[in-house]
Amino acid sequence: MSCSSSERPPTLPGANCPFPGIAIHTRKGDIPPMRIKQPLLTAWFVIITLSTVPVYADSSSAATIGNPSAPAAPLTLDTFLALVRRENPVLTAARSGIDVARGWRSQARLLPNPTLEVEVGDMATDRFGDLGESVNTFLLSQEFVTADKRRAMTAIADTEVTISSLEYEVLEREMLTHGRQAFFTLLAAQERVAAFERLLDIARRGAEASRHRVEAGDASPVDTVRAGVALSQAVIGHRHAGAAAANANVALQQLTGCSDGALPQIGSATTLYELPSEAESEASLLAALEQHPAARALQAAVSLAAGELTLARKERWPNIEAGFGIESVPDENDGRDESFVIELSLPLPVFDRNQGAIAAAKSAYRQAELQYRAGRVQLTTQLRQALRNYVAARQSTETYRSEVVPGAQRAFDLVKRSYEAGEINQLELLDAQQSLIEAELAYIDNLADLRQAQAELQGLTFTTAGNGTTQRSE
Repeated sequence: MSCSSSERPPTLPGANCPFPGIAIHTRKGDIPPMRIKQPLLTAWFVIITLSTVPVYADSSSAATIGNPSAPAAPLTLDTFLALVRRENPVLTAARSGIDVARGWRSQARLLPNPTLEVEVGDMATDRFGDLGESVNTFLLSQEFVTADKRRAMTAIADTEVTISSLEYEVLEREMLTHGRQAFFTLLAAQERVAAFERLLDIARRGAEASRHRVEAGDASPVDTVRAGVALSQAVIGHRHAGAAAANANVALQQLTGCSDGALPQIGSATTLYELPSEAESEASLLAALEQHPAARALQAAVSLAAGELTLARKERWPNIEAGFGIESVPDENDGRDESFVIELSLPLPVFDRNQGAIAAAKSAYRQAELQYRAGRVQLTTQLRQALRNYVAARQSTETYRSEVVPGAQRAFDLVKRSYEAGEINQLELLDAQQSLIEAELAYIDNLADLRQAQAELQGLTFTTAGNGTTQRSE
């Protein structure tokens, strides 16, 4: 499996190391009922599953996984998403659901089986089993489906296959969205760990310098207490960053089905620092939303309800059963007379004209239409929220990239020159460097938020919105 050959991003100035719902029913009878999962419930299931992963895994492990299909080389985003498509256990199970729907479609296309009837009558009780004196009838009958009901049932089954396929696409998009988010979450978490390591080193040096100044009588003991508090906060932050990285690593394992081992380390963090392009216009994104599988599944659900209503109306007309056979009766000369038998069975729709099923199908059709409208409103709302989140996150990231971090860097450079000129002490230098790293940490957080918003927007539109990148300036 290929891995990224790109190098780590340039070192940030001042850093000592590289800166890092719809319930759809089928009619009872010829086609067994199938339950179509609601996309929103599927999304809740995925979110709840991902939120329950443990936080005590070792994020630094790069051991080979027991699953032989998992890659051994460092993971790039494209490689990881391909692995999610292929190995995710939820998607694997969902693919089987499509095969189930196809099986019921094949069943709906089959003709009713013929019936062979054998009737023996007028058998003497004193010679039981003597067929020579009995009236024997052999009849072969066949049920004929009327009113073109078989075509209606096949159309329903076709629609159910379509819905199953669309639901799989919805689930796949959700998994890929979570995959992108988890990938960049782990990248950001690892960068935060590296930044906190630098911050921890600065806090330790600051505490040591403060202690020496107090011992020399150049500073108040209060400075030592403050430096100790800063060191404790850095230690806590480093621990939390490590736990977050471990949690993100386990989330990646879960998405790929690698529960009994750790994935190899992900590739370069360069992609985290790339600034995505501006989003497309809302109108173009709304047009792309029309092709979202959830929107198409809602429309297919309306078609399914319409098909069930059509079938319910057709079932007012009963099926006809016709039979043809031979009847053999004993004659007066100890022989047997044979004659043809024709049988025709037609239920009379006097009381049951499928009125209840038709009324239920009409209500189900109205419900499907209302759910379609509600689902479209929900998708549109989600898109607009995702677009606003993306625009806000991108603007915030751009501000940190062009103003906050460079400003903190300039401040550090000025303090550093003053320190080299002997105008300030080491504590002031360390304080400026700490402020720079804290700005870098905030920048990482904004980058992570931006990638989360970008993944959400891409999952809704499946376009290249926000895909273009501009390399981070040095």
